Amino acid sequence: MHRPLDRGGAHGPREGVGDSPGGAAGALHKECNAPRLVSSIVRDCSVLMNYEFNHLGRIWVVWKQNTHITPSFKSGQLITCSVKLEDQEDGFFCPFVYASNSMEERK
Repeated sequence: MHRPLDRGGAHGPREGVGDSPGGAAGALHKECNAPRLVSSIVRDCSVLMNYEFNHLGRIWVVWKQNTHITPSFKSGQLITCSVKLEDQEDGFFCPFVYASNSMEERK
């Protein structure tokens, strides 16, 4: 059974904090916990996220330590990285895309 999110605790919804459960502090709390969550699920990995563009951190890029990832562009819809694999001479660029459901956000 699905239940709606509790957006305001005992005092109801907070005004002026957007649609982030817990407001800005809640979004920051989620961002701070995200790398720890990833490391508890997948050992010896690094993670790159886009929380600075969206309170949900819609894009998570996770990679093993033997891969070198360098972000070159980040937005709410896209993270582009250069990727260099340990045993390869040449690297490549890789885009990671979140396609929003909203036509307006995809522009």
